[in-house]
Amino acid sequence: EIACVDHENELKFLNGAIASQMQRNAILDQAENTLSRDINNIEIDARDFESVTHKLSSKCSEGQEEVAKLSHVQLQSSLFELVLNGCGQNYPLINELRLAFRPKGSLTWDEINAAWAHAAQLVMFVGGAVRFSSQDLRIVPLTSCAKIIEVGNSERRKIVYSLGRDLDRSCNVEHVNEPTEMSIALCAFNALLHQLLCHIHKLCPGKSHEQPFTMSRHEIGTHNLLQLGEEDEVGWSAAISCTASNLQWICNSVCC
Repeated sequence: EIACVDHENELKFLNGAIASQMQRNAILDQAENTLSRDINNIEIDARDFESVTHKLSSKCSEGQEEVAKLSHVQLQSSLFELVLNGCGQNYPLINELRLAFRPKGSLTWDEINAAWAHAAQLVMFVGGAVRFSSQDLRIVPLTSCAKIIEVGNSERRKIVYSLGRDLDRSCNVEHVNEPTEMSIALCAFNALLHQLLCHIHKLCPGKSHEQPFTMSRHEIGTHNLLQLGEEDEVGWSAAISCTASNLQWICNSVCC
């Protein structure tokens, strides 16, 4: 009987161990199923992440290409069109307006004022794009006619040069030129354009040889503006043609 009891106890112990093992197996099976589902979800998420990453990489590449393209866009060339020797009258044109020294025939002061205002806007636009600032000259393109303001060493005394016929006189500034005197105003514009080009050449040294006409403060090409008289229309027209060529070079060569 004692042996039977021992066998029964051993059998009960084995049955309990088997039941416990089956319970553990069930738990492990459930954990394995949960782990399989988690692994499957992770794989799905990984594929989704890879797809999103690929799309983002494509968008980033497209964005970089657009930035590269924009870096070579000459925005000013779409805003300002310069044509040399236009209208069959040897007048350079800016936005279909004749750049000239004084009225002649169908060419009026209104057109001259508008043309030089556009030229002044071009200088101001490019100057702002390349972060240029003159120490002694300021440009005001959006008035009755474009103006160059010389401030010198003192902000109190300002000299205003009008590029055209000035119809807007101010009592607190000194206007140097009379309505028909363009020479001094064009000298001031030449000085400002020269400063802008020097600034551009410092930023892009390789472009200096491409400029159509060399410049100094009072010279452009072979023309010394200080030696041109007020009645020398031929000389001033030639100098203005050189100015228009350099303005056209800015439009086509400088990336803003």
